[in-house]
Amino acid sequence: MKARAMKPSGIPWVGDIPKDWEVRRIKTFLRRHKTVVGERCNEYDLLSLTLRGITKRDMSKAEGKFPKSFDTYQEVKPGEFVFCMFDNEETPRAVGLSKIHGMITGAYDVMALIVPDVAREFLNYVLLCIDDGKLLKPLYKGLRKTIPIESFMSYSIALPPLPEQKRIAKYLDKATGRIDGLREKITKEIVRLGEYKKSLIAEAVCGRVGSPREMKPSGIPWVGDIPKDWEVSPLYKYMAQVKNLNTGMRERNLLSLSYGKIKRKNIETVTGLIPTSYEGYNIIEEGDIVLRLTDLQNDKRSIRVGRATERGIVTSAYVTIRPSKECLSEYLAYAILVFDIKKGFYGIGSGVRQGLSYDEIKKLKFLFPPLPEQKRIAKYLNKAAEKIDALVEKRKVQLEKLDALKKSIVCEYVTGKKEVAA
Repeated sequence: MKARAMKPSGIPWVGDIPKDWEVRRIKTFLRRHKTVVGERCNEYDLLSLTLRGITKRDMSKAEGKFPKSFDTYQEVKPGEFVFCMFDNEETPRAVGLSKIHGMITGAYDVMALIVPDVAREFLNYVLLCIDDGKLLKPLYKGLRKTIPIESFMSYSIALPPLPEQKRIAKYLDKATGRIDGLREKITKEIVRLGEYKKSLIAEAVCGRVGSPREMKPSGIPWVGDIPKDWEVSPLYKYMAQVKNLNTGMRERNLLSLSYGKIKRKNIETVTGLIPTSYEGYNIIEEGDIVLRLTDLQNDKRSIRVGRATERGIVTSAYVTIRPSKECLSEYLAYAILVFDIKKGFYGIGSGVRQGLSYDEIKKLKFLFPPLPEQKRIAKYLNKAAEKIDALVEKRKVQLEKLDALKKSIVCEYVTGKKEVAA
């Protein structure tokens, strides 16, 4: 293919563009509008702006937070763009092209094309390229990284002639579609590995791994029969609550429970929700088990239990327990994890935030094999989990590479660095 004549675009991230392309401000082809749904909100599907685009949200599900009223939400028609102009550093996706008729929060900006010489599908790819690279950062204002609407509407992008816009969009639909297909397969494999790991842990902590042996009823519905020499006892028999406030800031190693892991956090951070003081935090030790037992009616997919591998401080909103010498910390963490996976904590919380206290969970009954067997189970699960986690990490790296490839392909074509033949 013959090299095209190029010219400067004047847009730093774009660089040179083909000579027959033009540079135009967003306000020349998009117009913002707002149609509040008001009392007609029941007539609309609820929409969300996500990494997968603009999707329908199921209002019948209890997960997530909903407003008391949708009266202030606004209408979105197929072919219109939705923009989030605030919290731009934290927002995973700040733009979407809707293919659905519905309503979305009034905090977003809805815009429609007002000219016939811009293909919305091509424009969508340009906007995704800008969003992925956080290229509007120079426009941010204030602590919430808000983009003033006037600045956004004056922002310039490069546009090829309409026939080329359509060719590029059609090519990118196919190219990104193939990548999305691979991504979906890998994502499903990650989910399958996660489910396999959960089932493996459940089988082991319920005594169903190894040679057949004499069993007895456990009396616990989610467990069933257990080995005859195992004990069923309330938690308080083998553990105690940890209450050791960080008075005088004796400890500065900030820890947090995230997806079943207790991870370090930077205590000097200035973003997110920050307490006025960390003196009210709880000092924990290696082997302590941390439980997040608030908002039990929401977020049913997260893991609410983690085991500390180092000394540090965690919020006192968590319940922290310390196993006795007769109980192995690693085994007990796995046992409580199975209870959590089976959603045992749901439905037994109380109060507005559906929370549980130590006094409420300490009477819950769990399985306690003889200590030597606890050690064998923990060793077996640690080894198995390590192998599964390694496979998951490999798959996640593959996803990252696919995401990078997709972004690269999109940006190369929407900036004219690569050409789709006519």
